[in-house]
Amino acid sequence: MDGPDVRWLHEALFPPLAIGFTLLAYALARELRRPGIRPCSPSRSSRR
Repeated sequence: MDGPDVRWLHEALFPPLAIGFTLLAYALARELRRPGIRPCSPSRSSRR
């Protein structure tokens, strides 16, 4: 009785987790690939 239940739980939980992890990795890679990672702060412009 324990086997099938656990299997169903894994099947129900794995897809969303995998999708979430993929999206997170994609966003992280996009942030790292961006040439200028800078927050929206005017200090950089005024310091020039």
